[in-house]
Amino acid sequence: MDLWRTQRAGRGEGPRSSRPGPRGGDFPSRGAKSSEGFTLIELIVVLTILGILAAAVVPMFRDTTENLREERAMRDLYGTLKFASERAVSEMNEYRVYLDEKRGRYWTSRMTGEEKGEKTFAALDEPYLEPVTLPDGVKLKKSKAHRDRKLGASYIAFFPSGACDVATVTLERKDGRDMTISTKGKLGQFKTREGR
Repeated sequence: MDLWRTQRAGRGEGPRSSRPGPRGGDFPSRGAKSSEGFTLIELIVVLTILGILAAAVVPMFRDTTENLREERAMRDLYGTLKFASERAVSEMNEYRVYLDEKRGRYWTSRMTGEEKGEKTFAALDEPYLEPVTLPDGVKLKKSKAHRDRKLGASYIAFFPSGACDVATVTLERKDGRDMTISTKGKLGQFKTREGR
């Protein structure tokens, strides 16, 4: 007899009814409740609560990811303009950032020479400077900058002296907020403004 049964017998209680199990252990009788595991109802309630929470939280994360992607697109354009400005000075060569409003793209080019009295430019072939397409939630509004009729795109030129074209570029998000980047000409300064 095990210790538990001995203690119960000492208090005048009889042994609990049980059936012998396959390995010598006892199975609880049909009237006794097992405290191990969950009932089907408990599992259904927990899964329902988790489903409701997931349905409430997932849209918030989706909006957060979209906002991060839109903000990153705005910072990337600003970074590209700064990069072109610094590269023009360090390489003593003219750089341009082209802005294609219709396709929502921009890219950086460097001057390669002159042909028939006109400057020629080639896109940079560096892997991290490939043409960038803006994400769905961001639009490139009409830029106040020079226009290249052959390419059908606006551009901002950056010169070896550190100067740049006077221009304004505005990116608009689908929630109505926008970011405007202005370049200040001879001093090569940048100014950003965010708003509605």
